[in-house]
Amino acid sequence: MTPKEEFENTMYYSSIPAVAGLTSLAAFLNLTVTIKIVDVGANPIDGVAPYAPLLEGGHAEVVGFEPNPEALAELKRNKGPREVYLPHAVGDGGRHELRFCQAAGMSSLLEPGRVPPSGVGAVGK
Repeated sequence: MTPKEEFENTMYYSSIPAVAGLTSLAAFLNLTVTIKIVDVGANPIDGVAPYAPLLEGGHAEVVGFEPNPEALAELKRNKGPREVYLPHAVGDGGRHELRFCQAAGMSSLLEPGRVPPSGVGAVGK
């Protein structure tokens, strides 16, 4: 795998080699600062967070936002000393109705069954 492919894999997928690469990167860079991570929609639907090795190595702190009460409870049960999770959705500051869906991680401001606005959810555009 090329370095570019490994970087892209680390950023978008939580595969074991990519996650392990974050620990190696932290050691290589000899990190002396704490990285502050903001996780918007922190629902643990994909298993281990891609930044977990940075937390475990003491290189990061996380503030996560998760409005789904069940997901928030799981995050709080499993959190470490460098993690804080808040029961809020992040948006534009206005009042909106957040719709929780049966499928984990699919909560949205959009009405279920409606076609999203052009470009929302589009990949590769």
